[in-house]
Amino acid sequence: MAVTLLSITVIMVFTGVFLQVNNYVNKVGDAMQSQIDLRGDKSRTEIEIINVSQDSSTHIYVENTGAEVLDPSRINMFINGNLVPEGNYWMGGAGYFTETPTTQTTYVYNISNASQIIGFFEEDVTTKSFVYTNNSAAFYWEPSDVIELISDYAILSTGDNVKVSVDYGVFDKYIF
Repeated sequence: MAVTLLSITVIMVFTGVFLQVNNYVNKVGDAMQSQIDLRGDKSRTEIEIINVSQDSSTHIYVENTGAEVLDPSRINMFINGNLVPEGNYWMGGAGYFTETPTTQTTYVYNISNASQIIGFFEEDVTTKSFVYTNNSAAFYWEPSDVIELISDYAILSTGDNVKVSVDYGVFDKYIF
C-alpha cells in the first residue's frame, strides 16, 4: 500500500513538474516566434522618398517599396533632425506619378535688341504629375503605392534634409 501511495505521489509530482516545464517551453517558444515575426516584418518594410517639391507648402512623395502593408497614420516626419509636430503635416493621399515627355523650345534673343530672335534650340523634357488614387482620410499604404505628405512646417533649402519614418524604425532621408 505504501509503495502504491509513493508511486502515485511520484507520478503526480512528475506530472506537475512536466506541466510547468511544458508551459515554460511554450511561453519561451511563443516569445521567440514573436521576435522572429517582428524581424520578418521589419525586413519586409521599406520606403523611399522619390520626390520633393515646394510651392507655398512642401510636398514629400514617399513610395512603399517593401512587401508590407503600412498604416500611414503611423508616419513620423523630421526636418533637419527635428520632429515635425503632427499638426504641421498631413496626408495628401495615395497615388502614382505619370511622366509626360515633351519638347521645349527656348529662344535666343539679340542682346542689343531684346525683341529680335536670333536663334532657338529645342530640348526634350519630362513633366511629372501626381495622380491621386485615394485621398480619403483613412487608408492602408499598399506596396508600390506612393503617398503625398504635405508640410507647412518649413521651406527647405540647399543642405536641408527631410526624413520620413514608419513602423519598425524604417526610414528614408532626402537631402536637398
